[in-house]
Amino acid sequence: MSQLEINEYQDAYRKAWDAQNKIDAQINKMVIAPGHRSAPATGDLQVAKKNGSLGGRPKTGNNAPLTEKAKVINNMLKHGLTAASIAGMLELTEKSVKGIITRYGLPRDA
Repeated sequence: MSQLEINEYQDAYRKAWDAQNKIDAQINKMVIAPGHRSAPATGDLQVAKKNGSLGGRPKTGNNAPLTEKAKVINNMLKHGLTAASIAGMLELTEKSVKGIITRYGLPRDA
């Protein structure tokens, strides 16, 4: 099979594949047809590359607004309580308290 025949076959296969995807999208609403407005966007490729080189999606940090639970934990940490004692008072696990401390960069002024 020559390269020309291979290219023609690939083009025909791609067209048939796109046509079948459109038919499948009409039958099954969970299938997203190519070019549909819900199809994954490639416009944020630069942002994705930047975040990927930094280790992934930006995590919540010191600039994120505190949730009510995080505010309570922040206040308790400022008063010198440990994560274990905070967990006992709030009926949480120590691991979840430490996760909130890490996620929001506690203790902090805010």
